[in-house]
Amino acid sequence: MYSTRNKKCMLKLAKKDFLKNRTRNIVAVLAMILTTVLFATLITTGVGAYESVQLTLQKQKGSKADADIRYMTEEQFEKLSKDERVDFVGLRRPIGFLSNTKTHNIELDYMDSIEQELTFSVPTLGCAPTKENEIATTDRALESLGIEPKVGAEVEIEFELRNQIHQYKMVVSGIWEAPNSQTSLMLVSDKFMQENEEIFPYTFDKDRQYAGTYFSDIALKNTNNMEEQLQNIVLSLGGNPEDANAENYIAYAVNRITNPEMNVSVLFIGLVFALLFVFAGYLLIFNIFEISVLQDVQKYGLLKTIGTTQKQIKFLVRIQTLWLLLIALPCGLLIGYFLGKAILPFAIGFITNEYSNLSVEVDQLVSSRHTK
Repeated sequence: MYSTRNKKCMLKLAKKDFLKNRTRNIVAVLAMILTTVLFATLITTGVGAYESVQLTLQKQKGSKADADIRYMTEEQFEKLSKDERVDFVGLRRPIGFLSNTKTHNIELDYMDSIEQELTFSVPTLGCAPTKENEIATTDRALESLGIEPKVGAEVEIEFELRNQIHQYKMVVSGIWEAPNSQTSLMLVSDKFMQENEEIFPYTFDKDRQYAGTYFSDIALKNTNNMEEQLQNIVLSLGGNPEDANAENYIAYAVNRITNPEMNVSVLFIGLVFALLFVFAGYLLIFNIFEISVLQDVQKYGLLKTIGTTQKQIKFLVRIQTLWLLLIALPCGLLIGYFLGKAILPFAIGFITNEYSNLSVEVDQLVSSRHTK
């Protein structure tokens, strides 16, 4: 028996056989494309829906950071900003709640640009305040104060601090849409804080007054063991995270929306469904190839009688399978991805209808961090 070992010859034979079985190839490619489209659509829609719901919940909560740390002194904040475990640090200096609002709670704060980004407090109209008499806030906050939401509008703010009423006439420099109906943030400039520093002394260790303290939303370089990391960070700042009555008390909280706790049962169910889908797709494609091979048994028998080895026959089948995969997979993945993105708004609409109190925003950057 003459054993055919020429690889070029086998490739040529595989190519001729591949082109000859056009009907089989078309059916196989369609089966692979449909299976891939199914998987890609489900994954794209599922991931997109999860990210969109997460984005909405983050906005309602008011933070997309990994965690926040509260009640620090200026020196402790400076030390935190240099901590090697922290990726980036936002600065928030709380002042208090306005006392002249009617129907909406308005919290007056100073925030740097990082904190504004982490708390969804970046103006979409106008800009962040830079002058002493400028503020930026939400449309709902201005409406609550009886002011038309527009840049340049004059607004009077009033707040009580350490039993004293403070009033200021301010100008709106920036506006953004209110993420929820309960509370809005109103931002003042760094210059306002500098010019009025005497009314914001740090006295938290004596009277638990927030004004004068430093808050920070942070992102960690490593999000494993976050509770332990945050506790160690607070301890390194000289704070006491355990005793709320301690003079050096510093609180921390993990953002469970950005970093949800692992649910083993949900992961198990998801894994089971994924395996079922993979198994179903495997059976579909395998059956098509099995039928094809059964139809070609006579041909493979003839090849064996003229010296073709079993290894070479396997090569013929595998190389043709590879060609089919190279055709079907890219097409299926592309179709599934765009189909998933098209279905996503409808899926979000369904979720919104099911949970009518939750207004879900579609994340346009789809493959684009526990309660405080």
